[in-house]
Amino acid sequence: MKTTKKRALCSAATGVAVLIGGFAIVPATATSAAAAHCEPFTHYKVNKLAGSSYKSRGPVRSKYNSSAHSSTLAISETTSTTRASAWSGEASVSVGWAIAQVNAKTSYSVTRTAAKGVTVTDTMVVDSHKRGYAQPLVEFHNFSIDKWRQGGDCK
Repeated sequence: MKTTKKRALCSAATGVAVLIGGFAIVPATATSAAAAHCEPFTHYKVNKLAGSSYKSRGPVRSKYNSSAHSSTLAISETTSTTRASAWSGEASVSVGWAIAQVNAKTSYSVTRTAAKGVTVTDTMVVDSHKRGYAQPLVEFHNFSIDKWRQGGDCK
């Protein structure tokens, strides 16, 4: 064979070998990139914001201890006002969902509403010739529910 033909065949063989090697490298790179791929993941973090507030659910009641000694008095009354939890945030999220998040991730037990017509009893030790006072209240706390999203790039 002439030298020109030999060089042409070698060049063609080298070109084919480079192409086949290039295709062999691409899938190996794709699999190593797929190993670094993370599934998208969403989680929520619940934080209690500072402060709390109280709202009345009924009138103030009192009892007088007329004995000469300290005494345990029980004051019972029926609530006269309904109070409800509120939610401001994503429109697609319900109050029930937010309450479930707070209940699951904190030590607080949150209810959606506190209805009227419920009888509550408060017991207290009252000194002699003093008056004990009770009033049904609802305690309100503010919580922040932050949504964290991990994307496919593991960040």
